[in-house]
Amino acid sequence: MTVGDWISLVVAIATVVMAGATYYLAWVTRRLAKETADAAQQAERHHRENRRPFCVITFQGVDLHHPFGNAFHPNANFGLSIRIKGELQNKGGGPATDVYVYLSQRRGGSDDCPYRLTQSVLVSGLVGPGDSVKIEISIEKSNIWQVWDPKSQRSITIGDINFIADDTNEVVLEYKDVFGNFYHTIHPRGIQPRGQPGSEEREAQAAVRPDKPAPIFRTGRQPVRTLADAPRDSLLDPYSSEQDAITPP
Repeated sequence: MTVGDWISLVVAIATVVMAGATYYLAWVTRRLAKETADAAQQAERHHRENRRPFCVITFQGVDLHHPFGNAFHPNANFGLSIRIKGELQNKGGGPATDVYVYLSQRRGGSDDCPYRLTQSVLVSGLVGPGDSVKIEISIEKSNIWQVWDPKSQRSITIGDINFIADDTNEVVLEYKDVFGNFYHTIHPRGIQPRGQPGSEEREAQAAVRPDKPAPIFRTGRQPVRTLADAPRDSLLDPYSSEQDAITPP
């Protein structure tokens, strides 16, 4: 080989080595960039999780017959409204904004089919982390959920204020964090005080839901269905299997 051939060979080898080194550096750079982005996303997720609010209600005057407090059932002295009275606490790490409350029911004897009974009522605009707020919220007749009945071609109210109070299985808080994410805290009623302690009736109820269930925390915008999704006959009979659904107009 001539000197020129050796020079050409060396240049070619150097070019290949430089190309390989460039590719390797680019790969390392991309990997470092991805790891940095993943670390930033993970840090952001942790930050958001640490800033989650967790609101609960401590109802005033709770006993076996008044799981949501002794002020809950409508009273003629207070304009026949359902009152939620007690203390609202934010036990989370971040502020809760736009805190609303509504009532819902479980149909079919299971935990799989919750339906709203009332529209949302504002409780507080802002509750800081660790803060407690005394509340006394009234749910009026005008707040009872209405559904569209295609047979009569009109909106119908599912019941009066006393019916709604008796039918309520859950008091639900809906709120957001500072990032706009939705959260819900569900306060279950527990079993109804029917039957003697130890009776088959009481035991059957306790098998579905205990006496004093803990509040349930859920993320997301819509944790329950609405009564517009319910089978029509189930509005009168919670155990109906008919599927003649009421739908919104």
